[in-house]
Amino acid sequence: MGHFPDMPVMPGMLLVEAIARMGRVLASERAGDGVWKMAFLGDVRFFRPVCPGDQVVLDVEITGAGEDGIVLEGSGTVNDERALHVGRMVLVPRED
Repeated sequence: MGHFPDMPVMPGMLLVEAIARMGRVLASERAGDGVWKMAFLGDVRFFRPVCPGDQVVLDVEITGAGEDGIVLEGSGTVNDERALHVGRMVLVPRED
């Protein structure tokens, strides 16, 4: 049934995962191909529900990079209205 049986919404973690996937593309472009995993996630805020039919526009930027990983910030909007914000996400290379 989900959290809101009478109002279907896109789960927040899927929105965060979309930002992470965009971040992995940016990390690969900056630091070379490889597999990146999320090592830290902080300051995540949701401002409005994302419902069926909504188009989410994501904006992700690298705010820091070092030997240990890539630091990202991202947000998503629906019809120019803020839906979510990720204040800090750290991606690190995955070592098998």
